[in-house]
Amino acid sequence: MINIGSHRVIANQVTTFNNNFTFASRDYRLSFSTPLSLPGNRLIVVEGDVTFAGVTDPAKSRNLRKTGSGNLTINLSGSNNIGAFVRNEGSDQLNLYGSGIVGAIIFNSTSDGGEIGIGDQRDVNTGAIIRGQGVLSIEGNGDGARLHGPDIRLRFDIGPSGDKLVLKNTTNNRSSNAKIELIGIGNPDGAELELALVPGYTPNTGDSWTIIEHQSTGGIIGTFRSLPNNTVVKVSGYPFKIVYETNKVYLVALPQLVVNVYDGNNQSALLNTDFT
Repeated sequence: MINIGSHRVIANQVTTFNNNFTFASRDYRLSFSTPLSLPGNRLIVVEGDVTFAGVTDPAKSRNLRKTGSGNLTINLSGSNNIGAFVRNEGSDQLNLYGSGIVGAIIFNSTSDGGEIGIGDQRDVNTGAIIRGQGVLSIEGNGDGARLHGPDIRLRFDIGPSGDKLVLKNTTNNRSSNAKIELIGIGNPDGAELELALVPGYTPNTGDSWTIIEHQSTGGIIGTFRSLPNNTVVKVSGYPFKIVYETNKVYLVALPQLVVNVYDGNNQSALLNTDFT
């Protein structure tokens, strides 16, 4: 099926690709409405714009590497996504949306990064990003999250049942020293943080929401771009302080600034002259 309005080709018959599969077309954006199964490690060369409705890894031990100069988007869901690593080794973007479990997330320093939208989805029909909430867990081969690309954005909804990125140590890990690296060789300024409030949530002073949690040794390295520890950020007009700890990144709601009339109400004065 071809979605003429968006120049998007949508396929629902293909579920498995052989290794070293190449998407060479730049004329259309390709979407696959059925999940891609990983019977073995896969290298996908993307030269256009390709979206998968999901990825399943029945063996829970497969790698998925993206190369090429195009954009690859994967919608994650459930607990059977990618057992080993998903890696961006090419230029342009690797975008991960949704919630579930992956073995590791790796952006090489030569890549153009991409967006990690926790709990979100990219519509395979229109290409629009549908925002939602969820938890993305890293439970794999010890590589953790290496965000070394120069243009990586992590998006979280904060509030009750909000988004969270969690690294868990499992028996499958090669090392217990897997880290969440917000900075890297090709990304010295850190990944960019984008925040929104969970729909319907109104912050109260002192509310605290964890967005990143490292549940084993190794910790969190670096800070988000232009957001050192204790920086105050506004989310939908509400002030929050971002706090980095060894194994956690969280936000604390601050009191809103209020201006009260103290004296001298209902005055008027000519332009460029003092009030009485």
